[in-house]
Order: sequence, then structure tokens, then C-alpha cells
Amino acid sequence: MGMWCLAPAPHQEKPEAAFLPVLSAIADEGEGSVRTIYVGPLKALINDQFMRVEELCGYLDMPVHRWHGDVSAAAKAKLVAKPGGVLLITPESLESLFVNRSTALGKLFHGLRFVVIDELHSFLDNERGRHLRSLLYRVAALTEKPLRLIGLSATLGEPLVAKQYLDRDQPDRVHWINGVAAESELKLRLHAYVRAGEKELLKPAPTEQEEIPTYARDMANDLVSHCRGQTNLILQTPARTSNTTASFASGSQPGRDCRISSSSTTVRSAPICGQQTEETM
Repeated sequence: MGMWCLAPAPHQEKPEAAFLPVLSAIADEGEGSVRTIYVGPLKALINDQFMRVEELCGYLDMPVHRWHGDVSAAAKAKLVAKPGGVLLITPESLESLFVNRSTALGKLFHGLRFVVIDELHSFLDNERGRHLRSLLYRVAALTEKPLRLIGLSATLGEPLVAKQYLDRDQPDRVHWINGVAAESELKLRLHAYVRAGEKELLKPAPTEQEEIPTYARDMANDLVSHCRGQTNLILQTPARTSNTTASFASGSQPGRDCRISSSSTTVRSAPICGQQTEETM
């Protein structure tokens, strides 16, 4: 039975580190049982992670459910009637399943393969943690295959304590994956430009015959100067400005590819001419 403990640096993304390989493992298993349980210590954390996991699972057409006191009865009934995918839950709500839905547990968890425990440090050496471990033993008794446990925490002080929590009898079997902040250095470059008014920005992007706005030329020149031969993350809005700047920058370097993310909330990798660099726009 494989067990892992992920201890990334504080700024690194813990859920994605666990869920990407987990979702890859269960992607072809279909419905009929919950395949992965995510245990979080707080309802607010459950709600936050639900949106992130739902986005990941959307690419796989995989259902994602949450279960706590604020979730509607209709949503809970839907899970019980048609279990599948990922379930995000608190320890107390998992206990309530054993109390109030005991006859449905076999159907819910017979095909369960993974349990992801977020903020593992909050469950170590306390009553709540012992309660959760008891619950996991009871869940494991319902599954057809051995469970794989994955603990997540950016603030674990003693690896052995975490390993013993995940595998009480053989803690040495737990794989410890420790993130190193020094290997994930991120540099930020911020530029400001004087631009035209809103009416000018709402116009269609200029054609080759029309004059490129001065601010767009300045942006493009800086892009070419700082990003030539490198890969960068670039965040810029609005889209019309992005398209104008990218078009001019590409034209400044024939044969080069210049793409800019025009979202103010999502930063995506935007390759601009070549190889990786640790400097980003």
C-alpha cells in the first residue's frame, strides 16, 4: 500500500501536487463509487479547494462533490444515488456519513483508491487527528483494494511524526517528498505605460496600414528587449491592448512567437521566443 507525504514550500501549490497524479490514476475508472476522498480541516478550505479541483476534473468529465453542513440535501442525495469521482469532506462530516448513511457506505466507497489529507499538521497528536485515523480505518474496511494515503502540509516540523500518522506500523514505507523553496525562485518585473483613453482602447486592433499606438510600441519594444530568447509569464489586460502589443512584438522579431495572456485572474504560460528563464514580466 503506497503512502506519501508531500511537504512543499509554503508558496507552492499542495492540492495540485497531489491531485494531478491521483486524477491521472482514476481517470478511466468511471462512476459507481467515490474514487478519491479529500479531507480538509475546515469547511472554508473545502469550499476553496472544491472550485480548484472542479476545474481540474472538468477536463476529465469527472464529478466532484463536497459534503458538510452547508451543502444542500439535494446535492448530498445526488452523490448517494450516483457516487463517483472526488469527494471533499471534513472529518466530522465523514463521521456523520457513518451515523446517518450507514447503509449507503458500501456503495459509496467500495471502489475508493485514494485519501488526500490536507493540512496534515493540524491532525497530528490531538483528539481530532485520532478520530480521523479511526474513521480512515473504518473506510478502509469498506474498500475492495488497499487505500493509498497522501498527506499534505507546508509546515511539518518532524517527518517521522507525519509518517507514523499515515502508516502506524511501518512509517519507513511512507514516501517523503519535500519541496525546496530555493529551487522555485520567482522574479517579477513591473512596467507602467501611459495609454490612450477608454474610447481608443475599445476600437478594433489596428491593421498593418494603421499606426500602432505609442504605448503599444513601447510595450512591444520592452517585450522584445527583455524577453528575447526566453520563456516568460505575462499578464496584461485588456485583450485589445494585448493583441496589438503581441502583434507588433511578433512583427519586430520575424519568425518569433509572441503570445500574451489577457486574463486579469488567470496567469498562463506564455512562450515568447525560446527557452526558459527565471525572469518574468
